[in-house]
Amino acid sequence: GRLADATFEEIREFYTGGGQRVATKKENVTRQLKETGYYSAAVPLPIPESAPAGPYRVVSRLVLRANGRETVLATASAEFRVTR
Repeated sequence: GRLADATFEEIREFYTGGGQRVATKKENVTRQLKETGYYSAAVPLPIPESAPAGPYRVVSRLVLRANGRETVLATASAEFRVTR
């Protein structure tokens, strides 16, 4: 395969303060990146009423999939707190 056949995907993983992964969201952003060199992704994060109060973390990775390989191009994370 060539790089022209590559796909770009943003993967967001949500973790509790204790490090347990509670959700994973994936979004294919290939078209945006190949046309503009930029991408914009928005993933709603509904927080269930039953979610315990405390710290949470979201980790976002931009992944390139090409030639049967997966390469992480960028990573970002943010923390937030559920209060009652």
